[in-house]
Amino acid sequence: MTTHIPLDTHDVLHEAQQLFQAQGYQQTTLHQIADAAHITTDVLVQDYCCKEHIALALYSGLSDDLSRNMDSVPTGKFAQRYHHVMIERVQQYNDNAGAIAALFATAMLPDSDITPSNISTGKTDNLYTAFGELIRTSDDAPPQSDAEKFTMLLYTFHFLVTVFWLYDRTPKKQATAYLLDFLHDLFKVMRPMMIMPLFTKAMTKLAQIMMLVFGGATLLEE
Repeated sequence: MTTHIPLDTHDVLHEAQQLFQAQGYQQTTLHQIADAAHITTDVLVQDYCCKEHIALALYSGLSDDLSRNMDSVPTGKFAQRYHHVMIERVQQYNDNAGAIAALFATAMLPDSDITPSNISTGKTDNLYTAFGELIRTSDDAPPQSDAEKFTMLLYTFHFLVTVFWLYDRTPKKQATAYLLDFLHDLFKVMRPMMIMPLFTKAMTKLAQIMMLVFGGATLLEE
């Protein structure tokens, strides 16, 4: 019977991230990661059977870091604050491009053991909670009864930006920067309209539909 040896997860992920950034995700092997973390490959694969599982853990760590940094977002209206957060999110992606791209590509495979719901866990995601707090502490925060709808909207648009970023081949991801600027302007225009019940209901349905694709979230009741 094989004995499971607990890993120093932080050390493994740190070394993996350094290797991915230095020599590229595709060029990095599990053996190299294990060697850098001063463990054997056999010990490493007890917790991470492949690089994609390491990429998933890295992604989760980046999301947790972003959630914790919400406290440092400047005060103001939610469109500007969301823009600030998403710029930081895209920078995270740019710094870990190979691992993030491989993770999402793997999640799209029908027979993969990593699924979109492993990446987007919906209402149990720390990032979902953090977006909710960002909404509630903004100068133009909606009534409490609508806060959940706004939270789901920001959370799902975050994944739309992610998918756009994955396909963006413009120099320095310039198209993604344009998209973030567009969303900033869109949310500024949309905010006054969100007091209208029909508009709010339509945006809620849009968020629900997107969450069916990205997985994880329990849909809001009608």
